[in-house]
Amino acid sequence: MSAPFRLARGVRVADLSGIREGYALATAAQGHAVITVNVSAERLRDVVAELAALVVAPGFLVLQVGSNRAIEGELRVSESDPLHEDVHYLDGLSHERFRGIFARYADLWAHDGLIQFGFGSHAGVDEVFVGPYKIVHVYAADPDKYVRTLERLGFRESTPLRTVWNNFSSETPGQRSALADVEPTIWQAIEQLEHEGLYFAERRES
Repeated sequence: MSAPFRLARGVRVADLSGIREGYALATAAQGHAVITVNVSAERLRDVVAELAALVVAPGFLVLQVGSNRAIEGELRVSESDPLHEDVHYLDGLSHERFRGIFARYADLWAHDGLIQFGFGSHAGVDEVFVGPYKIVHVYAADPDKYVRTLERLGFRESTPLRTVWNNFSSETPGQRSALADVEPTIWQAIEQLEHEGLYFAERRES
C-alpha cells in the first residue's frame, strides 16, 4: 500500500480522498506543455530541486505572497472584492546561485502556506513553479526532460490528475496560512533577498 499523502505545515485540507502523488500532462493554448504534479510534503524540497536543475539557465527566481493587511485595506472596498498578491523576481541566476538560495529557504518555502515560488528560464518557456497548496506546475516547450525525471522519481501519469482543488466545497474547505514559529518568516526572507537583488514587480488579484 502506498504511503499517505502529506501536506505542508501551513496547509490544511479537510478531505484528502483520492489525493496521491502523480502528474498530468496538458497543452496550453499558447502551445507549450503544462505538467501538474502532486508531491507529498516530505518530498517537495528534493523534487523541486531536481526539476529546477533542468531549467535552462540563466534563470529567475519568482516569489509570490499575499499583500499585507494594510494594503488590502486600501484596495478592497468590500469583503467580496478580490484579495491581492505581491510578485517579486530575482533575475540572472545561474543554477549554482539558485541552488544556494534554495538551500537556505527550501524548508520555509516548502511548508509556509502563503508563499508561492519558482525558477524559470530567461530563454523561452521553461519554468518550475510551486503554486497554492504546494501543487507543482511545470511550463515547458520541451516537457520530455521533466517527464523522464518525474518517472525516475517514481511519479506516474494520471490524467486527469485529482488535486486538492477537486475536493474543496463549503463543507470541505482548504486553508493556507503563514508559519509564525519559524525564523526567518516569509516576509523576513523576502527582505533578506532584497539585499541580493530581489525586487517587487507587480501586485495582482489573486
